[in-house]
Amino acid sequence: GWNPAVPATMPAENPTLVAQWTVNQYTLTYTAGENGSVDGKPQVVQVVLHGRDAGPVTAIPAEGHRFDQWSDGVATATRADTNVDDNLDVTAGFEAKWVPAITWPVPDAIIYGTPLSTAQLNATANTPGAFVYTPPTGTVLGAGPGQELEVDFAPTDGGNWVATSATQTI
Repeated sequence: GWNPAVPATMPAENPTLVAQWTVNQYTLTYTAGENGSVDGKPQVVQVVLHGRDAGPVTAIPAEGHRFDQWSDGVATATRADTNVDDNLDVTAGFEAKWVPAITWPVPDAIIYGTPLSTAQLNATANTPGAFVYTPPTGTVLGAGPGQELEVDFAPTDGGNWVATSATQTI
């Protein structure tokens, strides 16, 4: 606006008028969907001046969940909106972590006294990770059928996948 207000008709003398401007402010609202938070809170609100950058916020999944994406399609959990020129209202989406599929063929029977090897302990998974067998490779099982073997699988990408286990009988 102008100070003083511009008159409807300009006077004969030379008036001094001062322009007064207010920079637009925008509200950015970051809300957590179910099974997560934004910076540890249900919601974070930032007020940002036109053309300025917002501070970073991070979507944090609850235990057993993973960040999916923001409701406007941003796929990174941490975001810092730049050159803000409008209000923003987004929600962080979360989903359950993926469960790896373990494939473990039934081992052939072995002769008593034969140590366990990769012939019996040969599980695979649909994502990279580490297998830990119980009993471990090299163990000589007791005599008789029905010996239980177990594998614990820890995915390399623990942010998106959960650890799991499987059993097999020899």
